[in-house]
Amino acid sequence: MASPAHVLIIEGRRKSHSFSPELRDKGFQITVAHTGRRAETILGSEQPDVVVMDATFYRSSGVRICTMVRTITPGIPLIYINAAGKSLPAAIRTDASLTHPFTIRKLINRLNRLLASRDGPTYRAGPLTLYLEKRAVLINRRERRLTPKQTQLLAVLMQRPGEVISRRELIRTVWDTEFMGDTRTLDVHIRWVREAVEDNPSKPRYITTVRGKGYRFSIPGS
Repeated sequence: MASPAHVLIIEGRRKSHSFSPELRDKGFQITVAHTGRRAETILGSEQPDVVVMDATFYRSSGVRICTMVRTITPGIPLIYINAAGKSLPAAIRTDASLTHPFTIRKLINRLNRLLASRDGPTYRAGPLTLYLEKRAVLINRRERRLTPKQTQLLAVLMQRPGEVISRRELIRTVWDTEFMGDTRTLDVHIRWVREAVEDNPSKPRYITTVRGKGYRFSIPGS
């Protein structure tokens, strides 16, 4: 089952009202950053589904912060919230914008609209995010495109972390065949997936071989 949508909210410390408690109550996974530097640190290790930049109580317009977000995570939607009477700065490229006052429902509607177009079902495990319809994997700020078979193979492994999945089962599930006469196709696809997700594919950390049994997906340290 897909995990809750992860939203990074960037808001000033002086903000009198935060949307984060209400969004958590609605089932969103929320991370809050009070400074651009903190947001940059978070984006370096986590991959939220949406970033909300609430510039209401910032002394500046937040152009620098939004530019940083776009540079580090260009594929993640950005919602910009502005104070009443202020216009959206021309230098900020957003996927949606809101101006105070507005209800939490309006923000949720914007979030759901962006999440609905985030390339369909998504699997997450540790630093990896797999987009099934987009056929891409995001890890450590790098997005790598995958073929349909590579996507399906990684999806099967990620859905069963820590479990050894036999070569026969992987071939049957991904290639829809019971034929085991030549398993080199599986080995080649495993190598390609490792090249997409591993820092050192020759010494894999996420997708390991269990000799004589199959392959196992795991997150180091978990």
